[in-house]
Amino acid sequence: MLVRIPLLLLCAAALAACTPNAAPVSTAPVPAAPVSSLACPKSVPAASRTSPWLPAAPRGLDGSARLAPLRVPARVLVCAYIGPRSAAGRTGSVLLTGDLSGVTSDLAWMPPTQAVGACAYYLRPADSDYYLIGLSYPGASEWVAAPGYHCAGSSNGVFSSSVNLSARASAWYQAQRWTATPASDDACHPSGFGRLGQHSSMVPDHPVSVSLCEVSAGGGHATRRTRTSQVGRLASTLDALRASGGRNQCRPAGRPLTEYRLLFGYVQGPPVLVSVAASCTPAINNGSLQSSDAATVLPLIQSLLGQR
Repeated sequence: MLVRIPLLLLCAAALAACTPNAAPVSTAPVPAAPVSSLACPKSVPAASRTSPWLPAAPRGLDGSARLAPLRVPARVLVCAYIGPRSAAGRTGSVLLTGDLSGVTSDLAWMPPTQAVGACAYYLRPADSDYYLIGLSYPGASEWVAAPGYHCAGSSNGVFSSSVNLSARASAWYQAQRWTATPASDDACHPSGFGRLGQHSSMVPDHPVSVSLCEVSAGGGHATRRTRTSQVGRLASTLDALRASGGRNQCRPAGRPLTEYRLLFGYVQGPPVLVSVAASCTPAINNGSLQSSDAATVLPLIQSLLGQR
């Protein structure tokens, strides 16, 4: 018996045979884009010593969301322009060796520039230094400016941060590799520069722990606790507050000052420090945002501190 097979099924089984002059399908791997090669400029403009200057804008990537992409660069070049009074060595360039993932962790989580008060005017020997950090990726690259001047922040030309990165750039330059900055998860003695997102939420993302520190008037007594329960509730309560940008200093309202420091930790990226002092104006501050009302937050903090 003659069995008729529909033409459509034959095409599904052998598509190339049903298509006249069909080109063969290649199974060869697609070659990766070449890694961009950056070179240090011979010099930087004299005026840029006090503000970020870059030799080029980000290429092949969107630099507006973060100071650096959340991926490990293939090459990291540090260009150092050392002033005559600095002890940071000599002007030159270094291609960092070893594991470069720490560079990503240090740069990608920087919070953006916020309104800050007047910078204390003084001169350090390293204020005349200047660093450029060149990040190369397959098909993309960007520069991060890190002026040595202590009042200057950092920038990739699109995204800017008020964080001064010159100390980190200097440490990498001298070690010729990424070096870790000592970190602390103790809310009484916190470290770090904050976390991307704290400019829009008092406690951004999803913290997994909180370290609490209660400092009594005069700083003579401190109570420490670390909690992994009720973290989400505390973060949600803080995020629900009416907040605005700014970094005004605490102005006591005439009552003894008791300060609560809350250091929220994460699975990935740096912590966020939130300071709460009911007798201050503003009462709550995360370094980027401020709020004046601590009434809903204080009972939660005092409950977590009282738990054993």
